[in-house]
Amino acid sequence: MEKQKEKTSLWRALKRIWDREGERQKEKKQRKASRVPGQRAKYLGKVGFWLLIATTVLAAFISFQQARITATQIPQQKKQGINQALTPQASEFGRSFLQAYYTFDATDEGIKTHETKLAPYLVKGLDSHAGLDVSSVQGSSHVTQVTLKDSEAKGQQKAYITYHVEGNILRKWTEEKVVEVKQGAKKVKKKQKQTKQEDKKFSQDLVVPVEYANGHFSVYDLPQFTVYQQQATGEAYQINPKYKAYNGSTREIQEFLETFFKSYAEDDADKLAYLVAPTITIQGLNGSLKYKEVKETDIRVGNENEILVWATVTFTSPETGLVTSTHYQLTLQKGKKEKRYLVQEWNRR
Repeated sequence: MEKQKEKTSLWRALKRIWDREGERQKEKKQRKASRVPGQRAKYLGKVGFWLLIATTVLAAFISFQQARITATQIPQQKKQGINQALTPQASEFGRSFLQAYYTFDATDEGIKTHETKLAPYLVKGLDSHAGLDVSSVQGSSHVTQVTLKDSEAKGQQKAYITYHVEGNILRKWTEEKVVEVKQGAKKVKKKQKQTKQEDKKFSQDLVVPVEYANGHFSVYDLPQFTVYQQQATGEAYQINPKYKAYNGSTREIQEFLETFFKSYAEDDADKLAYLVAPTITIQGLNGSLKYKEVKETDIRVGNENEILVWATVTFTSPETGLVTSTHYQLTLQKGKKEKRYLVQEWNRR
């Protein structure tokens, strides 16, 4: 009897679940039937819109990452193609090395200090004093000036950099001198040690072998003595023959040049700016020199009919009276409103 009741209860429960699910399906069909036409299309449109936004953002992010990688790679590639041992940084490194190289005190402690100061400059295995025998001089040394003279490539990242070094060596030594000393009523000659010193200037041309590796400069070999001889190898500037000679009247141009260079030498920035086009800025001499004359001019016509002037101008120093001539190149054009000449370009060769 109890088993029959349990079966009846189970059947009723299953029937309720079945009826409830049937009602849900019926309601679902009714909602579909009552849905406004085009709502499904609108839903799909929203989904497509957000997919498009997501795709665009992803593409932009990928492009940004690629551009950033390219931006970091290009300078590295350019940097690898340059001999870093010929850069100004390498020249400054060599200058700093020579300052430490020729600065020492020939005492036990001074010799150790010299070795310590040179260590950051030298490659492993090189003499710790870079070939300099500090103990050979009784005294001290210091550098007054190091001047760069030349640099020559010696490999992909190596160079010989030539400097002229000037300094002072203070030499100290001991001499024995016979002197008379009193011993009671008598004078006796005795030898006494006396310390003497001499401050002597020195100058030397040296070649410093500089190498760039792993992001650092180093001296890869011992400095070499040399005698540097300055020799000019270039030629004086020549005006490009493509610029034809100016055939018009030059009187107005000559007058403008005199006015301009006098203002350039002696006037303040505001007065000078009146003679210069607003597209450029020229720093004048602010009275440090006095204008004397425009000695020579070569006036030609540019590709756009602008007036090109090459001038040799002479100035006088108010302090010393020394007269100096120098070259200038100007591009002149008349202003549209003022109808007067203005300097459009300055010292471009």
